[in-house]
Amino acid sequence: MRIEKKFRINRLEIAFDYRDSNGWGRFGGGWNWVVGLQVGGRTLILNLLIFSITFYIRKRGEVKNG
Repeated sequence: MRIEKKFRINRLEIAFDYRDSNGWGRFGGGWNWVVGLQVGGRTLILNLLIFSITFYIRKRGEVKNG
């Protein structure tokens, strides 16, 4: 099972992505389980094993694609 939720507050976009252990796939998927922070540019990703939360700040006037 996978749950993906996204919402936006002004220029801040927040995305939640959940994967349960049944979605390991063909090779076991051990690389999917991460704990920690990833920071790059205007993006912050908080990884907590089976889910991640992504924070992204858009530039002023940037148009949302998709």
